[in-house]
Amino acid sequence: AWWFDITRQADPYFHHAYVIAIVNLQGFEYYAAPYYYLVVALLSSPLAALSRFHLIDGPAFLALAAMWSNTVLLVLYAFGCMALARHLRFRPSERLIYVGLCCFVPIVERAFSFLRPENLILMLAPWATIFILICWRAMRFSVPGLRNPAFWPAVASLGVMATQKMSGLAMVGGLGILSVLLMRGPLVRRLAWLWR
Repeated sequence: AWWFDITRQADPYFHHAYVIAIVNLQGFEYYAAPYYYLVVALLSSPLAALSRFHLIDGPAFLALAAMWSNTVLLVLYAFGCMALARHLRFRPSERLIYVGLCCFVPIVERAFSFLRPENLILMLAPWATIFILICWRAMRFSVPGLRNPAFWPAVASLGVMATQKMSGLAMVGGLGILSVLLMRGPLVRRLAWLWR
């Protein structure tokens, strides 16, 4: 399940060339922000050194870089799902079921074997949700947003998600719309909370 020929993924030329360009400190124009590719380049820098010394070839570097960096992101995603389940007060057995359902469904497993920016968005989603929930709970007790320690991590994670790719912007926008729909109280108050 973990092995996949990444040359057969969607748009391999763009994704692979972007990683290679960042590793080689070259410019490259692409429609997605470079955050995911910077994470991949940073995590796979030892592999890039092996490639520079011609100990592994280019395709092997890309396959190993995808496998290693996405494994790290998947582990962080799993910990985020576990923390979110604990934050939502799931029982211990429910937490394990929740993490299993989030992490080990085929579409998620396959996504984490590609080189694609959605992996970073997916990894940040549970952490952003936790930070947002902490901010909402603090706002109920009239704690100003800037004094809440979860405010800046929430802004940073949502900002990276929204600017990474259009799908991330749609996810953040959808989260805002759902916030307004699911909050209680008059519409004006809900919009004010969303603005804050």
